[in-house]
Amino acid sequence: LLEECRQGRVCYGCLETWFLWKLTSGKVFATDISCASVSGMYDPFTCKWSGPIVSGLGIPYAILPDVRPSSHLYGYIETGPLRVPGEAPRIPVTGIIGDAQAATLTEDCLGPGQAKLTLGTGTFLNLSTGCKPRALMNAGFYPVVGWASTDKFSKTATSATVQNSVDPGISVPGSSSSRPSSLTKYSSTHSLGGASGPVFTSDVTFLLEGSHENTGTLIEWLRSEGLFDSYTELENMLVEGDQLDLDLRNPACSTFYITVPPALLSRHQETLEMPTITREQRRLAGPDGILTGVGFQWTRLDRLTIVRAVIESIALTVRRMLDRCRKEAGVSPSELRVNGNVSLSNWLMQRLADVTNIPVQRSEFIDSSCLGAAITAGVGAGIWPDYASATGLIHGRRGASSHPDSSGGVNSKRFFPNVERVPLMHARYRFWCHSCATYSRKLRLTRFYRPLTMHRLSNSNPVAQQSHSEPQTQAQSVQPLRIA
Repeated sequence: LLEECRQGRVCYGCLETWFLWKLTSGKVFATDISCASVSGMYDPFTCKWSGPIVSGLGIPYAILPDVRPSSHLYGYIETGPLRVPGEAPRIPVTGIIGDAQAATLTEDCLGPGQAKLTLGTGTFLNLSTGCKPRALMNAGFYPVVGWASTDKFSKTATSATVQNSVDPGISVPGSSSSRPSSLTKYSSTHSLGGASGPVFTSDVTFLLEGSHENTGTLIEWLRSEGLFDSYTELENMLVEGDQLDLDLRNPACSTFYITVPPALLSRHQETLEMPTITREQRRLAGPDGILTGVGFQWTRLDRLTIVRAVIESIALTVRRMLDRCRKEAGVSPSELRVNGNVSLSNWLMQRLADVTNIPVQRSEFIDSSCLGAAITAGVGAGIWPDYASATGLIHGRRGASSHPDSSGGVNSKRFFPNVERVPLMHARYRFWCHSCATYSRKLRLTRFYRPLTMHRLSNSNPVAQQSHSEPQTQAQSVQPLRIA
């Protein structure tokens, strides 16, 4: 396949490129700048395909799709169920955008410093940096293009598209055409990623993106362990823990679900497969971390505490991501706008507000990505003059408070930090970070010490077998880590 790429017999594109190619009956070979920026071969700082990466792969530029603005007249649908027969006006394709960027657009994160958090299978945090790209590689954040727009249904663009619709379509790389796209006849202001050079539009937004792979998978892991049967039961268990004041009963902050850095995750999983690790010990290990401060025999109180610790780790992970942004770039959002299925938990949203000490706004839109794609297409079709007009018109945030004395009640969409719990959550966050660092050090030490040595350390300390009902100190809280 690589040899065919080098000979110009294969074209490269992601899913949106394939859909566009099929819908236009092979007449348009292009992608948008938001999808290109997360392909791994696009340089968001120069807004064109990365020369070093393309050269390193040994492939020609000609096999790559043209990069267009997100809101743009790409062409017309000429095949499939949306094809309009006869002389009736054809349906235009006026928008393409990545899913995370679309959700960020829906949440109206247009200005620098505004943040969108998606809690689904994973955690995805996007912060707007305005018209300039930024990179925080030490903090685990990478730059992506959010969205860009161009002239909407201008006469020049429409005329060019009509002319191209009768062209034979894509020129196979190696033929007389230097770029494999029927939209090459467009004005150069419509191109953002040719081999020549970057051309910026007047409306382009860059984002910083950071992610954590396991969020919804943590909840599925808890259910697979038999801790709850339904999401309603899970929410009730979290609320029951509040009624029992479990946060105050555990002043030593000894029970945590501590996460493993991605670089050490494989070593963590290999350690759990050691023959010296028992089935009970493996039960404490989740998809990307391990439970600490809890014994092997789980009482009802233990189950409540475990559920709280695992769900709380989602909020603690978000706090760590935000702290890294503050430290590395001075970016500190004043509000978190949250969407995704996991955000339906009122308890988690309130805990997130308490841990981060900033208001949390839960989205009222279930399908944020779909709505963002509709906004993109609407701007491209000229329905709205710009993105701000679109989001300002359709958003309609209700901004109800989640305080008990507010009319918002349990169904409120906005959650404010509880001033009484913020100091306690800050203490738990510090202990959690310490526990994560301790376990990471132990995983790194497995390079120098034999697994048998680690097992002997585990057997020499019976603290790991303690029940949760017994009080533990801060130092004891990390002792169960010796099982690894």
